[in-house]
Amino acid sequence: MKGVKYDDEKLDYTLLPKSALDEVVKVLMYGAKKYPEANNWKKVSDARHRYNKAALRHTFSEVDGETKDPESKLYHLAHAVCSNLFALHFAIEEEKENTTSEDFKSVLVMIDDQDPKYVCEGTVITPNEKVVIGNID
Repeated sequence: MKGVKYDDEKLDYTLLPKSALDEVVKVLMYGAKKYPEANNWKKVSDARHRYNKAALRHTFSEVDGETKDPESKLYHLAHAVCSNLFALHFAIEEEKENTTSEDFKSVLVMIDDQDPKYVCEGTVITPNEKVVIGNID
């Protein structure tokens, strides 16, 4: 008998290049030593804008022929990736904050006790269907 695993739609992290990720983690570790307060990057004011600017500075240093950051001795592109990840984090968080329960309208319709159905924007969804309509905090 063969086992079954439904993971076709799961994120495949094996697609990421490990050597490049190692360099990004080195930058994160450098930052953790330089700014010892836990998750300091999350506490920066106007963070999304500032991390976008930092990513561009590091990218342009690479374009101009400077492979490694003079201060950290780590790859400029790894610094840029970190800054872009931070900026992306804030973009995702801003989108979550701007999403309201109005964006996820669903109504439980009880046809009878044995057959509950949810109606989500006109689509009937039975309880056994795997449908994600949103994460409401």
